[in-house]
Amino acid sequence: MPAGNPADDAARPAPAGRPRAALFLALASLWLCLEYFILGPFSYVQTLETGDSYIPRHLAVASGSFVPRTSLWLPWLACGTDRLSIDFSFFHASSLLFGLLPGWLAYQAVIVLQIFLCAYFTYRLARDRLGIGELPAVFAGIAAGFFIDSPVIYQSGFSLLPLMLWSLEKIHERRGGAAWGLALGLGLLNASCSSIVYSLPFTLVAGAVWFSVVRRSASPRFWALFLVFCLVSTLPHLRSAWAAALNSDFSHRVSWASQALPVSGWMDLAGSLLRQHGPLLALAAAGLAFGRRDDRVLWGLLAGLLANVACALGLDGLRASFAGHLGFLKGFQFARLHMLSTLFAVLCAARGLDLLSARGRVFRAAMLVLACLSLPGKATRLAEWYFQGGYTANYGSPVLKELASRREEPFRVASFTHGLHPGYANAYGLETVDGYVGIYPKAYQRYWSKVIEPLTAQDRRFDEYFNAWGNRIYLFFESVDMFREGIEFSRYYRLPLLSLANARYVISRHPLLDKDLVPVAPVPPWPWNDRKERVLLRLKENFTGKTHLFVYENKTALPRAFLVGQARFFPEGEDLMKALSSADGRTLRDTVFLDDRFLGAVGRGPFSRGAVSFVEYRADRITLRLAAAGPALLVVSNNYSPFWTCEVDGASKTIMPADGAFWAVRVEAPAGQVVFRYSPPYRL
Repeated sequence: MPAGNPADDAARPAPAGRPRAALFLALASLWLCLEYFILGPFSYVQTLETGDSYIPRHLAVASGSFVPRTSLWLPWLACGTDRLSIDFSFFHASSLLFGLLPGWLAYQAVIVLQIFLCAYFTYRLARDRLGIGELPAVFAGIAAGFFIDSPVIYQSGFSLLPLMLWSLEKIHERRGGAAWGLALGLGLLNASCSSIVYSLPFTLVAGAVWFSVVRRSASPRFWALFLVFCLVSTLPHLRSAWAAALNSDFSHRVSWASQALPVSGWMDLAGSLLRQHGPLLALAAAGLAFGRRDDRVLWGLLAGLLANVACALGLDGLRASFAGHLGFLKGFQFARLHMLSTLFAVLCAARGLDLLSARGRVFRAAMLVLACLSLPGKATRLAEWYFQGGYTANYGSPVLKELASRREEPFRVASFTHGLHPGYANAYGLETVDGYVGIYPKAYQRYWSKVIEPLTAQDRRFDEYFNAWGNRIYLFFESVDMFREGIEFSRYYRLPLLSLANARYVISRHPLLDKDLVPVAPVPPWPWNDRKERVLLRLKENFTGKTHLFVYENKTALPRAFLVGQARFFPEGEDLMKALSSADGRTLRDTVFLDDRFLGAVGRGPFSRGAVSFVEYRADRITLRLAAAGPALLVVSNNYSPFWTCEVDGASKTIMPADGAFWAVRVEAPAGQVVFRYSPPYRL
């Protein structure tokens, strides 16, 4: 063990109980995630941050609907975004599972493995490293599996932290060069199970707190091994960090608030922690009160808990102080570190139980409380399964499968998101104008703010949510209960701007009313007045896939690439977006709106009209063929990025931001072939 460990004097536990404990923890883990797998492909799926983003992305890639894994641009998410800047890397262990197994089985394997490994290695930490008794250590494992937060979206980083902490000390016990090789291997494992955005910075800080405050390691060799582990954990993610940094200057995150969390915010956070961990901390307090007040292990764990929260507060303060030098990191949620306080709180409770070991009733009562606490969550997930739908309901819809099978030139879809999420369409290989995106261009945020401006002008909550914080590019809506006959689309959204973004179809759970939205197939309205029929329909769709979906063809949708007849120029800023938002579909088809700094290079027109056809369409490379009699102005409704390049018949051309968000290229006649390539500096 590392020198100076407060539990050095604790007797090493005999390993005889471990197989039995492992079996018990496996059964407990299965109970904790029962609803995730009990019905096979028809089981429950956690929606927010998992079912609406994480799963659809993996299904889209695994299905082969999109380009090879070497591509760095995601064309199918919100008109396109950089893949690595949102940390969508293919070396993650979960990506491998989705590539090898059916999607539903891969998801269930990720959930079950994470909860079991979190539970088992928390037990091993308590037993082997802290000298906690067998039953309290088992309690720690079950509690850790119960309190784990959003295991999938954090790429397993949070759930596998106990394994990493336990293994590092095990490696330190090895002599010779083997320890360094094992530290390197453990770092690679951690890298493949972590996210540079969601988990890795926090788990490494929590690990440093664990070994310095709780374990009080003083061995230089141990800290050298820990440093190797940290470096190897980080190195595979440097390319993603580089991509995020490159895209930060023009991402939507640059406008996020950079002030430190206010005192009231930290009071709310403290209250949340007490509500979540109150029973655990109560057990720790009881252990001190009725056991041993001078227990060094428990005081060390409490100090680690406080140090972890203090690090979150300190990092959040540093972020605010140096916001001007952090780019998109000024909106990075350093306070998320407090989520790892769960591990410290669980072990505090286990040590408290250990000190109360003579009181067997306390242990049984604690286990009973934990079992009871799991029931409301299961009831909530059952309700979500019914209302939102499980795996097959959302990713096995015959309606969306048919839509995805249409062989046309590139087109996008939009989702009316009351009862749906745009990510579901991605799972079928459909490209979307909307989605849940961690980093996307600020220009597209401004564009989408005009799409939904009729809604946000009526409800400022949506305006604040979308423009000041958050990553959801949605056709938001409050409630459909008052609109049983259908939603008047133009009252809340600007269809011409969706048409400009190539949204050829709109998917909805409820009827939409607009003369330019034509139903692809008639669907009966929700059985509002027959509750039994509505219940049976929702239950049936969990086993057949969602069938009660309205798919509307947008008759005014513009092609992905087209030639315009003229250009209008505006000063940089809001003037262009105001003019764009008031333009009708015919104007948007014939005119491109540009920044006035391009007036000299482009001219106002008129430009030659002609035909545009796709020769090649891949994520990082698009080839078009033009047929125009004279100078032409080409518009492509893909998100603008300075890392896209253009060649017209082999000659380099400038890509200008068209309509505030997309691409425009002036082409001289005669022009035959236009090639676009995505070439960010981090491309290897």
